[in-house]
Amino acid sequence: MAADDDSAANKAGGGAVSSDGSYYIEWSPNPAPLPLNELFEIHFRVSHAERREQLVAGAVVTASAWMPAHNHGTSLQPVVQSAGDGTAIGSGFLLHMEGDWQLRVGVAVEGRMERATFDFNLSP
Repeated sequence: MAADDDSAANKAGGGAVSSDGSYYIEWSPNPAPLPLNELFEIHFRVSHAERREQLVAGAVVTASAWMPAHNHGTSLQPVVQSAGDGTAIGSGFLLHMEGDWQLRVGVAVEGRMERATFDFNLSP
């Protein structure tokens, strides 16, 4: 499911309901706004779609960045470490080109995966 916020807000993070409607997935980069060709990390927060104040215990987060127009991802594979309490930190993100990107986030809970895609444009 695509993010419910606009692309300008996405540059500094965002949030969206997951593909099957169970979770609300939020992300925020550090540093913000997103840097070009510099390593950064992303903080994730997974809550229940209907109760956004309640984090989803046991949520395992995965994430990658993709350039749809070029049909490729990042030059480095980021690592996401889930804390087990509904939060996670991804490190090793590197957006090496200007243009339209997607942050593709997966959330697995008890063997069931849901996803959200966040579109943004990276320009200097």
